[in-house]
Amino acid sequence: MMKNKYKFLYFLLGTFLFISCNQRPKQEASLIVPIYCDDDFRPVISSEIDVYEAMDTARGILPIYGNEKDAFTMLSEDSVRLIVVSRPISEYESKKILDERKLVARNVLVGYDAIAVIVNKNNTDTLITTGELKKIFTGEITEWNQLNPESPLGRIQPVFNNPSSGTVRYAKDSICQGEEFSPNVKALNSNMEVLEYVTEARNALGIIGISWISNERDSLQLSFSDKISVMNISRAEKAMPYNSFQPFQYYIKTGEYPLIREMYIVHTDPYLGTEKHFADFVAREKGQLIIKNAGLLPVLPTTTSKRIRTKDSL
Repeated sequence: MMKNKYKFLYFLLGTFLFISCNQRPKQEASLIVPIYCDDDFRPVISSEIDVYEAMDTARGILPIYGNEKDAFTMLSEDSVRLIVVSRPISEYESKKILDERKLVARNVLVGYDAIAVIVNKNNTDTLITTGELKKIFTGEITEWNQLNPESPLGRIQPVFNNPSSGTVRYAKDSICQGEEFSPNVKALNSNMEVLEYVTEARNALGIIGISWISNERDSLQLSFSDKISVMNISRAEKAMPYNSFQPFQYYIKTGEYPLIREMYIVHTDPYLGTEKHFADFVAREKGQLIIKNAGLLPVLPTTTSKRIRTKDSL
């Protein structure tokens, strides 16, 4: 099944590149390259590509959005030479690529992301601790009234995006500390499905990358702003307003928000090709401004903090 999926991806890539080569002059055709991006970062990378291509029309990017596991597989097989993920490539993975493909993998840290916990707008419970999140994901807490005795919402339904995404890996490693998810945890196919599910299910608790909910310039994201609430999260034993934080850029910078991770571009471009050119663009001033506008924290200290728009701040 997995092999068939990769064959299909290769077919799509080959078809696109064949068409591009027949439509563009030969010297430009090789500048259109595929990249693979974890769906967690789709909104911000989509914006990066739009600006990048507007600035340099001779270079084109074909983005493929999927999950983090497939991203590293595609990179190791040399099907793409640039991926966008939430962890750096490991020494073992780098050595494997070097030994088998004779390519050097490079990690480029381009931003700091956060995992947001979202609930339906009708859910008045907006404070939670990291310990309670762990108990929800592992099945120790299953009902909303275990968090708030007055809650009428019944069973908690935790929902994630693709089970091979960086968000799921982060939740297992950093929140659950290696413990397995409860069978009650529901895996969907994308972050958009998580948003749609939470807007419909009053008892849902969704986990999502902040770029999906924090860009006020994105009309699609604004359409969800009055249908969900972003929870305040605390490291303390009991969540209180004074010790709980939302994933604002300021609290990512200070480290007060508990669920922080990194955003990497990993590429194996051995020349000064489009992959290297695009990675440099994202890591520099204009690309960093796009990351800032998407609600993530840029690596370059040249921007101001930005609040996420939620229904409470409308």
